[in-house]
Amino acid sequence: MGLSAKDKSLCEEVFKLYEHEPGKIEGEKLGEVMRAPGANPTEEEIGEILQDGLKTEVTLSEYLAIMDKQTMHEDPRSVLDSAFTIFDAEGKGTVDTTELRSVIGNLGEGFSSEEIGQMMLMADIDSDGKMQIEDLIKFCVDYK
Repeated sequence: MGLSAKDKSLCEEVFKLYEHEPGKIEGEKLGEVMRAPGANPTEEEIGEILQDGLKTEVTLSEYLAIMDKQTMHEDPRSVLDSAFTIFDAEGKGTVDTTELRSVIGNLGEGFSSEEIGQMMLMADIDSDGKMQIEDLIKFCVDYK
């Protein structure tokens, strides 16, 4: 971790876009201000930083200290690999397409049946109804 000079400059620019008064942003905007330059904090992390709503403002120096501890520009392939590996009960690098279709269809943001169908068409599905995790990752990275 630790911000590169380029990331620090980007963070400062993003911060300035969200300032509600010089050198300060509203606490409720912290998640957006952290995600804009490439961090991916959880809502729990943001709550801890803001002391569950008790802290209503964040200064630039506080923000930069927070961002210095964040992982920036996380490789989406490793995140997706971790997510899809949950469905690989046999450890063979494959997922059951029926189970995957059900899970994806019921996600919070939801995918249309057309989008799920396209994902399934892009991958090679074997005779057991399984597809390679690597095909899923490629689809997600290429068509995000």
